[in-house]
Amino acid sequence: MAKGSAGKGTRKTHKGAARRVQSASFISGGRADRRNTANQLRAHKRGVQLQKQREAGGRGGPPMVVAMISAGDGSQLEEIRAALLGHSLNAEGSTLVTEDKRITLLTPNRTVEAALDAMKAADVLLLAIPADGGLDGTAELIVDAVAQQGVPSIVGVLAGVELLPPRAQHAARREWAASLSTRFPDQAKSFSLDLDPRCEQLLRHLSALTPRPLQWRTHRAYVLADERALGPPTHAGSGASATGATEEMRTLEVFGYVRGAYLDCTRLMHLPGLGDYLPSAIGVLRDPNVPPRRQLDAGVSSDAMATDGG
Repeated sequence: MAKGSAGKGTRKTHKGAARRVQSASFISGGRADRRNTANQLRAHKRGVQLQKQREAGGRGGPPMVVAMISAGDGSQLEEIRAALLGHSLNAEGSTLVTEDKRITLLTPNRTVEAALDAMKAADVLLLAIPADGGLDGTAELIVDAVAQQGVPSIVGVLAGVELLPPRAQHAARREWAASLSTRFPDQAKSFSLDLDPRCEQLLRHLSALTPRPLQWRTHRAYVLADERALGPPTHAGSGASATGATEEMRTLEVFGYVRGAYLDCTRLMHLPGLGDYLPSAIGVLRDPNVPPRRQLDAGVSSDAMATDGG
């Protein structure tokens, strides 16, 4: 070996060091790629969640539907509904319109059938619970039936706590909050009307709420009728029924927001309590309950929306 030249062992050491440096660069590059992929997935999930929040009664989606059901005598359901509508920018109708949200308040009858029909289209079940008495027998049946059918989210409002003894008020709030959490884990939120008489915290929670999606709703279209109109009777041809009387037909016009899948005019539509019918026409109307912030984004004035809405 010539003096000053690298030996065989030294060359092997250099080659091994080069391999280690190259493999280390591969490892660091793989870590960077995985970190970049994880950041992209996280950003995508965040964007999807924000889009769902915007569509839940806000921009690009129909109003959120809240089914309000009384759990018994003294629930103050009408007071809660009036307090919520008192924050609406729209003085008419049962749709609460804020700066960037729209919430339709639905009050079905206190029967199991009516509650189940309402929860087919509702995004939130608002249960007004009297502090002195709690859920009666009818409310127990309704809650059990709704839980079996499926409910996206539930909100409990405890009323009449101020009528209880001072020492029992905090215990009542804690017990009913725990009861709802037991019945509907990770879905229930409780409020007390004596601590929030104007329902400001309740409205803030509903505005920020993203209802849990139900799988069976994503496969079919459904419409909650905000308005309806029944046309004049017409005779169905020249034929007569089995009883000898001439059959009359009427055209039912239903106005509402289409939710779920797209609505096809060539498929039968089911009307609860009436049967299946084939729609004759489907039209697109201007949205009468556009939030002011969405009007500004679209460049539409409120006067124009009030004139064209219907």
